[in-house]
Amino acid sequence: MAAGLGNILLPKYDIVLLLAVYQHMQRNIGPGKARRVLSNIVRRTSNVVARVPPGTDGEFIETLSDEGFQVKSTHTSPLGSHVLVLEKPAFGNPQP
Repeated sequence: MAAGLGNILLPKYDIVLLLAVYQHMQRNIGPGKARRVLSNIVRRTSNVVARVPPGTDGEFIETLSDEGFQVKSTHTSPLGSHVLVLEKPAFGNPQP
């Protein structure tokens, strides 16, 4: 599946929204493949906003940290899920 994404995704996005989808990917295609798909998607952006169930944010943040992202802010929704805002510094702008 990850290889096929390259054929349908644009090379770069301003922002990626993942609103409670990652845990479904894990359940349906397995954690390893879900992590590879997520990495393939987030490599194309510098900003990710994600809503994840409580208790799953650690793994999600770890996956995105591996791709160079940093947590910019976190929020708890009224229903208890976590909303994460992550940013990749200097995406597309190499440091001098």
